[in-house]
Amino acid sequence: MPDESVEHEGELTAFAWGPADPWADEPRGAPPADRLLPAGLPQAQEAGAGPEARVMCKGWSVWPDAATLHLAVFRRQARTDEEPLLEEYPAVGGGLRVGLLLADGQRVTTVDDPWEAAATGGIALRQYSARGGPYHHDIDLFLTGLPSRGDTWLVVEWPDEDVPETRTAVDAAALHEAAGRAVEIWPGDEPPRVARDAAECADLLVGPARLALRASLEGIPYEEYVASLREDPEPEQPRPDWGRMGWETWSDLDQVTARLAAGADPDRLDDDGTESPLHRAAEHGSAEVVAELAGRVTDVDTPDEDGCTPLWRAVCRTDEGSAAALLAAGADPWRPCVDGRSPGRLALTTSLAPLFEALPGAVPLTLEERAAQEEADRQIAVFADVMTEGLGAFFIAGLDEDEVIRRIGGDPRACPAVEPAPIAFEPYDMDGYVGVTGVDGGCVIAEWTSGLPFDDEVLRRLSAGTVAYRVFFNVKGGTFGDLARDGAVEHEEIGLAPELGLSIGGIWPEGHWRYRFWQSGPDAPYGAAPLAYGCAAAGLRLADSRPVTGPPRRWVPVE
Repeated sequence: MPDESVEHEGELTAFAWGPADPWADEPRGAPPADRLLPAGLPQAQEAGAGPEARVMCKGWSVWPDAATLHLAVFRRQARTDEEPLLEEYPAVGGGLRVGLLLADGQRVTTVDDPWEAAATGGIALRQYSARGGPYHHDIDLFLTGLPSRGDTWLVVEWPDEDVPETRTAVDAAALHEAAGRAVEIWPGDEPPRVARDAAECADLLVGPARLALRASLEGIPYEEYVASLREDPEPEQPRPDWGRMGWETWSDLDQVTARLAAGADPDRLDDDGTESPLHRAAEHGSAEVVAELAGRVTDVDTPDEDGCTPLWRAVCRTDEGSAAALLAAGADPWRPCVDGRSPGRLALTTSLAPLFEALPGAVPLTLEERAAQEEADRQIAVFADVMTEGLGAFFIAGLDEDEVIRRIGGDPRACPAVEPAPIAFEPYDMDGYVGVTGVDGGCVIAEWTSGLPFDDEVLRRLSAGTVAYRVFFNVKGGTFGDLARDGAVEHEEIGLAPELGLSIGGIWPEGHWRYRFWQSGPDAPYGAAPLAYGCAAAGLRLADSRPVTGPPRRWVPVE
């Protein structure tokens, strides 16, 4: 049979299971679920309690020579932090701590050093899985060996939730009895190869786990062992081309100049004729690299396949240093690139305006253009911090909450208004519901798990006699928007992904520019732009993001 090994995020995770002494010399972190069916041993009782939290023991799944402890954790208030619930080695805070006090005096806990357990062959208690939401979590802990018969205690402590150290009796004899009832799925098969020594175990590990065990075997500190692996290799000779240049490499002036000196062409990206090295540097690199390449190219305004110059890309990135370097090298700020727009005209709507507005040929924005841009930026700022992954939102003009609820198939009487909860809002717990919130001039629907944005019929009903806009951020990639007027969807799946911008049949409307779909780099409003555009397209003007982020005023169940 082939070797069987499992990797779990850098833990001690080399496992080999089989019917004949499957765990000899083997560090373990997960149950042998691929080859065995465990016996269940219920033990439903409280294992620890505080004023706002309870830890419940649900029972055990027992293997021939190991067991999985099942815990359920309940909170009265929602969990709002992102730190791990269970405190594991090394202990750094006041999280939930779980241990077993065995009859032979051995103490096994989740905060024990896992390397020590592997080196000594002792049993360990390791988290195997955790699942749940802000109020409830199920935690499975794998005990890599059965406790000796006799008085055994489950010990729980949770400083952050004022759960004191609490002991719960465990029937170790019943665990051993249940182990005999575990079912082997493939009896008689030759067991997988078992690692025979610690060095071989280390070869089965990955990441920090492997390095830590190797350092232990060498008898030297972990940091010293890692440093010994970083001996400087022979320096690589500069390439005479632009191959294997990552985005970050375009900020490395030494590497770029070395490649130029070795013969790399400053005007061409090898066999790629769609853009130049200067385009790449303007979009991803540093001002120093841009200045170096700009002084070497034949034409600083060479366009790419879309007609965009390097200066256009620097402006889209709002990179002042690169834009200044290109202007100093003679780049034309008023050369038309896309839809008749020039990089200079685009820059006048950004923080780069002072760099361009005094240049010869500059035409200031009109009062109307400036006002429209300021309003768009104000609406973008409203949605600046919205987490958009998987979010769907409808902006509907002229309808109140009751009418919107009726149009999506709900009963307004069964969906009363609710006050905001005094806890952090977790929308992904509301599977099968959408949120409806009235705003000045209309209404907003927000959904996180129902799939409502895919339903064009809903959009048609919502827009009957009015205007509605739908935005959907697909977790599998891409962002989409649809405008509907009086029951007719005028255009569907407008690409709102950053690389596509906002386009209708290949034509970029004014909203593409005003709502900054063209902008790139760390300051680009990637998620905020589609929401701001959709809100404005429906004729709404939101003062804050709560109608989209929640909690909403009304919860409405949808099928």
